[in-house]
Amino acid sequence: CDLYQRSNSSKLIVCKVMKYGFPQINLSSGRRKPYEAHLLHDLLSPHPLIIDLHSFNSSTFYLEYCSMGDLMDLSTAYLAHRTPVPESFIWHAYHQLAIAFAYIHTGYTPDHPSYPKPNPKFQPIVHRDVKPSNIFIRPNPHAPYPDLVLADFGIATTDVVSARSGASRSIPPKAISGPWARASMSWPRGARP
Repeated sequence: CDLYQRSNSSKLIVCKVMKYGFPQINLSSGRRKPYEAHLLHDLLSPHPLIIDLHSFNSSTFYLEYCSMGDLMDLSTAYLAHRTPVPESFIWHAYHQLAIAFAYIHTGYTPDHPSYPKPNPKFQPIVHRDVKPSNIFIRPNPHAPYPDLVLADFGIATTDVVSARSGASRSIPPKAISGPWARASMSWPRGARP
């Protein structure tokens, strides 16, 4: 990934280039579209806790830049300083991730002016790669803690039945030997790759 400044503003964006085969969908026009772009652009309307896709082409995504790194960076910094993460931040993180998961699984989000209204045609999405390095941190000047932003929908799917693959250490044990359920998405919140 590379960092760029938008030509029409001082806003920074991340350029993510897909270097090898990645899933695509067929459009009615006969063209193809990256599946991750379809999820972020078409199904997940702008949401404050989901990474913002500014634009894309066949193999390049221009995404929101989250200046505070990711949860893995934060965890590593706290470990290096031998300091515990404040409990209040852990609860804040859990609350924000629960809101993000509720949205990608059901389309529901708490009644708040900055959250989108439920879409009656919503399709549940299973992320399949939830881990600290895919949860970015964005400053929030209106809150005591920064926002957590769910990112990297590269192996996400709307096919809940076949959603059994993912990052191996983030797959809940029950999903390996039994049926996959939406409730299984709580496992990666505590699993650490």
